[in-house]
Amino acid sequence: MKRILLVILICTIAATLVFSASAEIYSGECDRGVNWTFDTENGILNVSGNGFIKSFRSPYQSDLPWLNFRDSIKSVVVEEGVTHIGACAFALCNNLVSVTLPSTIQTIGEYAFNTCPNLASIHIGDNVTELGGWAFAGCDALKEVRLGAKITAIAERAFYHCDSLESITLPFGVTEIGADAFGYCKNLKEIILPNSVTYIYQNAFANCPELGSAIIPDSVKYIGTAAFENCEKLVIYGFDSSRAAEHAASNGLRFVSVDDATASASVVMTINKSFGFINGNVKMLDAAPIIRNDRTMLPFRFVSEAFGATVTWDGATSTATVTTDDVEIRITMGDTVAYVNGIAAALDSPAFIQNDRAYLPVRFVAEALGATVGWDGVTSTATLTK
Repeated sequence: MKRILLVILICTIAATLVFSASAEIYSGECDRGVNWTFDTENGILNVSGNGFIKSFRSPYQSDLPWLNFRDSIKSVVVEEGVTHIGACAFALCNNLVSVTLPSTIQTIGEYAFNTCPNLASIHIGDNVTELGGWAFAGCDALKEVRLGAKITAIAERAFYHCDSLESITLPFGVTEIGADAFGYCKNLKEIILPNSVTYIYQNAFANCPELGSAIIPDSVKYIGTAAFENCEKLVIYGFDSSRAAEHAASNGLRFVSVDDATASASVVMTINKSFGFINGNVKMLDAAPIIRNDRTMLPFRFVSEAFGATVTWDGATSTATVTTDDVEIRITMGDTVAYVNGIAAALDSPAFIQNDRAYLPVRFVAEALGATVGWDGVTSTATLTK
């Protein structure tokens, strides 16, 4: 019995020693006032203190603190007080999947997270004013990017070759999109630029084969050479006589005007797009226009309210009532007849509900509200003007 207990005790001690050996914690200094610890058991690199994570000339620089075990880093947690992430600090962390940044971060240096192929998301706080070139280039899995309100420029190749990135909304205040900033983002589908952008440099969105929509505001004064080269699905949305319109025309790109200057009110919507325009101002939609039975069907509430109408809903009868100063429209879902000021009007396709939104044929909406409708079959875009 004593022999058995002795064997168990020895095994327990051996297991403890093995566990301790495999769960080491490393630590050191990033720069004056900033320290780091790395737990090999969970793969978390924690950085704390007040000040900078210093810059490195190369991700292979010998004094990079975590050079010898960066392939073991799964998560980087930077704590409050750290203000700057230096160049190349976390580049080539091949198994990094998450990054937590504090509100105190002000700058992210060049190549800071370059070629971290498993990093899926990054949230950049509102105090960050500078995002360095190549900062997230080569982050193949990066799909979600949230940019803080104080960023004024997207530097050269900042998101170059981020293959999983599908869309990005830039905050108001960004004035420049650097060369190749989003080049070769092969799954990028949509880009909405704020009305603060003035410069789009060469190849900024080049070689993005899935890019279908680029909303370019009137504030843009310069679009560089080949900014949208090899974007075969692209439709540019902008104002007539704008730099966007000129660039589209000179480069053979499809263009949709977002406003009719001769109309008192206009609505522009494209099939299956999650945005629309009211008098030239972009609006995000909770229901996109669709095609059903060869008819263009528009989300009824969005269009009606865009023309100043009030919409009420009777859930008991599945009936929508739209009211303006001189028009009342009643439509019951599934019916092929609607009523305009009490007079029956035939619908060439019945109203229906999809995803809790009521849809009506575009031509009926236009005529009932006293508007006219235009249709661009090349871009599948409906324009309603009044």
